Amino acid sequence: MNGIESWYWSTIVERVKSGEFLSARYEAITIRLAPKTTWTPDFFIIKKDGTAMFHETKASWKGAGQDVSRVKVKLAAEMYPEFEFSVIMIKNKKVSSVESL
Repeated sequence: MNGIESWYWSTIVERVKSGEFLSARYEAITIRLAPKTTWTPDFFIIKKDGTAMFHETKASWKGAGQDVSRVKVKLAAEMYPEFEFSVIMIKNKKVSSVESL
């Protein structure tokens, strides 16, 4: 778990304790997108109402491999509409934006 993921995990834990989320796991599920192509979201979360969702944390979409990462998140959201997918952008230990897909 990198620094951004670690910080965001602490916020998820608080939300589990408050009852907003029933449970949460780090890198618990790997999604097959195509033969030999997978994506492992940062967080798998079950909300209080039973809805399953995936959160991917990012500091930026810039940098090596980020274009591929962005495509994988969007593809997973299209392939599995029964789940909620969100990209959580984090700057200076604060959520700067949330993109729900």
